[in-house]
Amino acid sequence: MRNATLVLLMGCVLGAMLTGCGKPGLTKDNYDKISDGMTLAQVEKLLGPGKKGGSIAGAIGEIAGQGAAYLWEDGDKKITVVFKDDKVISKTQIGL
Repeated sequence: MRNATLVLLMGCVLGAMLTGCGKPGLTKDNYDKISDGMTLAQVEKLLGPGKKGGSIAGAIGEIAGQGAAYLWEDGDKKITVVFKDDKVISKTQIGL
């Protein structure tokens, strides 16, 4: 019984290593995990550090806020995420 448990555990570890389970990167799976309301820190846990592409701040009447777009690139793979007040409001991808 103990040997079977050890073999199962080793199989799980090897499987995680081969699939990159939990590893940050530009994958369709990680892109699909990004949802509205996530913070930049949460997105960077999925994708790794991004490059700030631009920012804007302003107010219209009583509505005010700050926004920024971040870009992640790996060859032909690109993910752009737009944040407003450090919360995801939109995302786009190319090449995943």
